[in-house]
Amino acid sequence: MDATVDAMVRVCPVCEQENAPQSLRCSCGASLLGVDFSIRKSLVSAPEEHFTQTTPKALTISTDVLCPYADCAQP
Repeated sequence: MDATVDAMVRVCPVCEQENAPQSLRCSCGASLLGVDFSIRKSLVSAPEEHFTQTTPKALTISTDVLCPYADCAQP
């Protein structure tokens, strides 16, 4: 349980500094009262270089099937 608590931080929305979960104010003076808990950046194990950029396939519309409504006749 203590390891989970030690892994949690509040990241300042102004200076992006990691603060202890019990901190209500950052050293830059910003309020941390409404800031949600986050996991420390050092504990995130997935480096960005393992992600690859993929392009989605183009949507293909089949023209074999027509709309069943008589006044439409759209593919």
